[in-house]
Amino acid sequence: MTYSEIEKQFSELSDRIDTLQALYEQINNFVIQHFVLFWAIIVGVFAIIGVALYFIAKSVAQKGVDKAIYDFNMRINKLEKQINEISENFNPPQEFELPLSAGVHTAPNLKSTYCKASNNLVIVTISIKINDPTAQTIQQIATLPTGFRPTETIICSNGKFEITIKPNGIIEASGISRKNNIICSTPICFFYR
Repeated sequence: MTYSEIEKQFSELSDRIDTLQALYEQINNFVIQHFVLFWAIIVGVFAIIGVALYFIAKSVAQKGVDKAIYDFNMRINKLEKQINEISENFNPPQEFELPLSAGVHTAPNLKSTYCKASNNLVIVTISIKINDPTAQTIQQIATLPTGFRPTETIICSNGKFEITIKPNGIIEASGISRKNNIICSTPICFFYR
């Protein structure tokens, strides 16, 4: 092979190398451009999926909240209905004035009463004033009628005086003195049998 042939082949080879370098740059640019496009598509798809999941989650959460509110309102309505039924059927027990003994009077602006609820719970409220300066330390202050009497003796005390309700209906107060002539008790409750 001659020098001119070698030079010719070298020149062709050099042209091919230049062409390959140009093609390499084109391929590299094409890959880079499509790589960015590929990642842009991937990111876009995930963004769309994320937005879709957000709206799906929001919708599911809203349905859950709506159902919880609906259930809560249904429970409230049911309770209100039950309260209304109980209110309509509730009849407070009839109160009667406690028949006080002679010399014993109801304390001013207060009351001495007894009543019996539907479950046979007897409630006795005593608010008395004893005007007798010679009052005994134990004094009969009232008598409960039949049907309102305890089956056993009931004793209530506040440290200053004591109220006793006997099975025969007699109510006694002890601890009465000239200084302590007004007696007010909290309601005394017991079951009539």
